[in-house]
Amino acid sequence: MGPRLILFYRKMVELGLTLLTHTGNGHSFTQARDVLCDPDRLRLPLSQGVTVIAAHAATTGRFDGECSVDRLAQLLPLHPNLCADLSSLTQLNKPGDPGAVLRRPEFRHRLLYGTDYPLIGIGALVSPWHFPGQLSFSQMQAVAGLTYPWDRDVALKQALGVTAEVWTRADGLPAW
Repeated sequence: MGPRLILFYRKMVELGLTLLTHTGNGHSFTQARDVLCDPDRLRLPLSQGVTVIAAHAATTGRFDGECSVDRLAQLLPLHPNLCADLSSLTQLNKPGDPGAVLRRPEFRHRLLYGTDYPLIGIGALVSPWHFPGQLSFSQMQAVAGLTYPWDRDVALKQALGVTAEVWTRADGLPAW
């Protein structure tokens, strides 16, 4: 099916459009076709010059016996038109240390802010209290005290180590 999309991808490039696509296994819905979220499937649009945002930074799942985040990390140095977003890194259904992606050199200067709205508004799903190993009690308390979901999301990601450049990096992408 991929080669049939070449004309579509070339038109995206011509129009300056960005492809935002889910990567990694989905855990927010009862059904998902995870096979479509293998980062390796991005090779074709990337080879055609499409700017691609790999949503969720492929932080969950395995494809062909390999962690999806590792598959995405292998693509980043090869494709300057590829970046990843941090939208779901703080969700309870994405177990693990969100800092693991932040510390990987392949992801440095390639991460964008994403919200995964409306999920950030579900306190049981996105909460600073899920990170006692990474945050101090006072940090968790300060973030939890914020009223608005976007403010909490940004403050939580900052407390976990998201750098300032992540908030504005999308400015360099083609307009959509």
